[in-house]
Amino acid sequence: LSQAGVEYVRDIIRDDALPGVSPQPGWLQVSKTDNTDAFTRLVGLLGEFGAEIEAWETDRVRAVLHSERYFHAIHYPAAINIHPLNYALGLAAAAERAGVRIYEYTPALSIDAAGVRKRVDTAHARVRANHVVLCANVGGEGLVPTIAATLIPLTTYVITTAPLGARIGDAVAYGGSVSDSELADNHYRRVDGDRLLWAGRLTTREHDPRRYANALLADIKRTYPQLDGVASEYAWAGTLGRTVHGMPQIGQLSPGLWLASGFGGHGLNATALAGLLIARAMVDGDQTWKHFSAFELVWAGGRLGRATAQVYYWAMRLREAAAERRARAADAARRRAQKAQTPVAEAPVTPADAHIPADSGIGSEETDSGSIHSATDSVSG
Repeated sequence: LSQAGVEYVRDIIRDDALPGVSPQPGWLQVSKTDNTDAFTRLVGLLGEFGAEIEAWETDRVRAVLHSERYFHAIHYPAAINIHPLNYALGLAAAAERAGVRIYEYTPALSIDAAGVRKRVDTAHARVRANHVVLCANVGGEGLVPTIAATLIPLTTYVITTAPLGARIGDAVAYGGSVSDSELADNHYRRVDGDRLLWAGRLTTREHDPRRYANALLADIKRTYPQLDGVASEYAWAGTLGRTVHGMPQIGQLSPGLWLASGFGGHGLNATALAGLLIARAMVDGDQTWKHFSAFELVWAGGRLGRATAQVYYWAMRLREAAAERRARAADAARRRAQKAQTPVAEAPVTPADAHIPADSGIGSEETDSGSIHSATDSVSG
């Protein structure tokens, strides 16, 4: 179903020739730890689901992402990266060409979902319809507070750097998007050829994005020291709604009242999927949406839930950082061991050497062997 959402987005961009969306292929899910067993299990699991993936070893990753923070990665060659605002504007224009009327700046104040003809009140008019779809996500506190209470609002912050020119190739030689965490830190890609768009720093309360610009620049420097001194030209924030169970809320609340919400940061393909499922249910009676019925509307804990989510994020960041330090230390030790074991050309044996008495205490084989074992033991320790 997720893949169907991706294909829908891809097809709409192509078939409606949406301007300025600029789809680019590829996504790298990069590991900051050298956990081969976990990596192999994940690759196998994704393969069982039929995902189109490539397993990249560390050398291949570092050939396109010039950072010692990164090890292996899973590459999704069929993924696409788009300009989301231009995509939304293109969808709106396509809908209007099909006869849809869009009323911006018209908040719904109340909903009466009883009966066949539902009623939605706004400040200046009343709308009646056989079907109403709630797509407000975290913006529906005033309209449907019980639904809003099932979501934890999570805000992430984004910057776009000033043009980097040729310097960007010294750091990021990959044209798709990169994620190096299961959390908010860090997700980035090249835009406009020589800029970096960089996102991270999750909070459960929205703040001025300019407060986080320097922190995001520090994240760039930590990952790519060769980009020290890069400046930020744009900063903004985005808030998503995450459910307790992590699954989107797609389905029918009551006859004719539908919900599409809680996409948890996966909105570009999952919202397309939700729209398809709900439209098919309305028009054709398709029941595929019922696959999501098992994931109920669960209260997200209010302020305590938000505080818990924030503490969890901070704890996971610390845990990830510790695991990364251990991985980099082990990688450095491994490199030193390899360097120490590099064969050294032996000096030719001279006749004088051949006549050294055996009891003189000078034995090249014993001395060389002792040096190697000592170095190896030290590095391994």
